[in-house]
Amino acid sequence: MSIATQAANLGVPVEEIIDLLARKSCDRKRRLKLYRQLHTYLINEVPIHKALDILHDIASDNGERPYTIDAWIIDVWREGYQRAASFSDAIRDWAPSSEHQLIMAGEKSGQLEQALADVISLAETASKQTGAVIGGLIYPSLLTVFLIGIMLMFSYEVLPQWAKLLPPERWTGTPALVWDISVFVRSYLIFVLAGLAGLLAASLWSLPRLTGPLRQRLEKLPPWNLYRRMQGGAFLLSMSAMMRADVHQRDALLQLRETASPYLRERVDAALRWVLEGYNIGDALYRSGYEFPDRQIITDLRGLAKLKGVESALERIARQWVQDGVDKVRAIMGLVKVVMIVAVGITLIIFWTGLYGIYEQGLTQIGM
Repeated sequence: MSIATQAANLGVPVEEIIDLLARKSCDRKRRLKLYRQLHTYLINEVPIHKALDILHDIASDNGERPYTIDAWIIDVWREGYQRAASFSDAIRDWAPSSEHQLIMAGEKSGQLEQALADVISLAETASKQTGAVIGGLIYPSLLTVFLIGIMLMFSYEVLPQWAKLLPPERWTGTPALVWDISVFVRSYLIFVLAGLAGLLAASLWSLPRLTGPLRQRLEKLPPWNLYRRMQGGAFLLSMSAMMRADVHQRDALLQLRETASPYLRERVDAALRWVLEGYNIGDALYRSGYEFPDRQIITDLRGLAKLKGVESALERIARQWVQDGVDKVRAIMGLVKVVMIVAVGITLIIFWTGLYGIYEQGLTQIGM
């Protein structure tokens, strides 16, 4: 008798517990893995219900392990599809609205395999952008910690010992500068770090939330300009995917605003106003006044929106713009890395020069 059966016999709500765990575990990484597997079967002309059956047999080891997370998720999706004959309805409670809407649009247009490919592509693009930022920040962050450590070591350990041999009031030149730095570090560094941490937290909080004229001015500066580029790329790719699935521009914007952050919703609403008045997406973004995603992108869209196959052109523009954004992030992070290396080097030179100056002044003042 299996552990699950024994637990059920004891009155333990096994299925409820497993369902809760499965929903908590159904993150983007797991969903993308299942989407990729489904996409492989669909492009090989395997019907969706048959593909779900095959994946369930694999995940559950031919029914021997039905309570694994993947097997449980696929089984729920499979049962949902059997009830509603709709894959988008089956995953409604398991995926974010953006994924559900894109899959629903593809399913209605008979392009479910393309919709799954678009969902996968959007997620990979977001991961690539996020990875570029996080990867670029690791080394500068380590250098920052190292720099702070150097200043703390000299301020609390090294210089106080030298001050016992020669009073700081008698230090001149670089030694005096070094002592002033150490006094500042001991007295104010904690407040400076707290202020910077607060500024960083406020900046990160504001990225998806801050709107209005202040946000438009801040978008010329990092990190807000990087966030605009990331959101703009995702917006363009989502629009191209839904338009390719025969979703009207108006309906695509309405679907996007449902799950949009306050920042993105403000821009989508502004564009939607002009689309509802009969303008195409390029002219609508231009008339919105936000220059979102970018002035040059809008210029290109205004010309392309009147041509056939605009969704394919929009996708090409979006992918190139996203790649340019990743390259730009890497370039900025590379510059930050160089600046931090120079800062660490200058700090070490100042402190070691100061120590040598203290040594020389000490020898001079004792007559050696």
